[in-house]
Amino acid sequence: MKLKNSYYKNLAEINMKEKKIAILGNMNNSYFALTRYLRDAGYDTTLYIFNGEFKHFLPDSDSYNDDYKNYTVFLKWGKFYQLRQTSSHTIREEFEKYDFLIGSGLAPAYVNKAGLTLDLFLAYGWDLYKAPFLRIFNPFLPLQYFHCIFHQREGIRKAKHMAVADSSPFFDKLLARLKFTGKRHLFGSPGIYEPDYNQLAIKKNYQLSSSYPSYKKIRDKYEFVIFHNPRQIWKTKSNPIALKDNDVFFRAFKRFKEFTNANAAIIAFEYGVDYEASKLLCRELKIDNDVFWMPLSPRKELMIGMSMSDLVAGEFKNSWFTYGVIFESMAVEKPVMHNRTDSLYPDEELYPMLNATNEEEIFQQLCFAIKNKERLKQIGMEANAWFKKNVEKTIKEIGVLINEKSTIENRLNLKTDFAGTLK
Repeated sequence: MKLKNSYYKNLAEINMKEKKIAILGNMNNSYFALTRYLRDAGYDTTLYIFNGEFKHFLPDSDSYNDDYKNYTVFLKWGKFYQLRQTSSHTIREEFEKYDFLIGSGLAPAYVNKAGLTLDLFLAYGWDLYKAPFLRIFNPFLPLQYFHCIFHQREGIRKAKHMAVADSSPFFDKLLARLKFTGKRHLFGSPGIYEPDYNQLAIKKNYQLSSSYPSYKKIRDKYEFVIFHNPRQIWKTKSNPIALKDNDVFFRAFKRFKEFTNANAAIIAFEYGVDYEASKLLCRELKIDNDVFWMPLSPRKELMIGMSMSDLVAGEFKNSWFTYGVIFESMAVEKPVMHNRTDSLYPDEELYPMLNATNEEEIFQQLCFAIKNKERLKQIGMEANAWFKKNVEKTIKEIGVLINEKSTIENRLNLKTDFAGTLK
């Protein structure tokens, strides 16, 4: 059939070519990992870094080379207050050339303002439970924030697919509040690029690491090393969802040391609003000589220390199925101890870990761990296998969504949706 209309002829030609994917946002460097996995799978994928991303969440902090520069774009906009001053045309011009848009953070807001639609909103947490619900009548919020809140809410509502790797009722309630009408999926971003960090790969980079000497000094001195890299948030209770109960972990460690007289240490990080309070608590508990505080570090440095540890300690306040620390421990084949209420995840294939929700349980698990180091190694390897299987499944599911969407559909949505967009 001969296509007379040049517009549709161009669409047909584009549709025959490889689809172009854009990933918007890079919280925790999780979406940098997703970009690499999709590229490995043969998808022409570009990563967009919004202005204002934390320095330790940039690709350079999560890679041992600069190949990422070939498929990464650094935007000059992307913050809350910048949406109002960024024109719809600027946003649309940047993203309309792609056939499939995956977004996190404030991507829903920016895409919605441009009259585009996210094909997949791959939420990481704050972008779903906080950003769309900031109080409109808060007198301390500048006017431009209201603009972004509105578009964030609308952008999530209009997204064709939404995915979050947690089946707990908490997220169901959020989606109900947002009146989300798209299709919900139960997967998340892979979190970390495992080929760079498995035990075989990471050891090749020890000598390139500026932190390796410090980690090695601790490793050589102690029989048992616990790596604790979540943010320190336990005393500041303004956001209950963000609490980690780090203090409970330190108190349990004190009991563990007194009960077993173990030659054990903790590696923690000056990260989070309460890290100074945590340092003070460790002094009060008289465990400060065995708790080593590292500065906020790039992931590629952090992972060096994790790979040399025996156990990773995550969060203990709230139950989350997965998050950054979980994926990091799995990638480097280390067992993790954290709070996971298994009854919340009846449909999930549960990964092996040490479950603890309070001081007594943490104490008991630490006592178990030091007596069963071979079992710990086995748990770490089994978790790594679970992770790789989960990544493969996630990439396949995203691939199905990409391949099911036609390029013509994408361009027609652009043409029809933009007419009524707020300027």
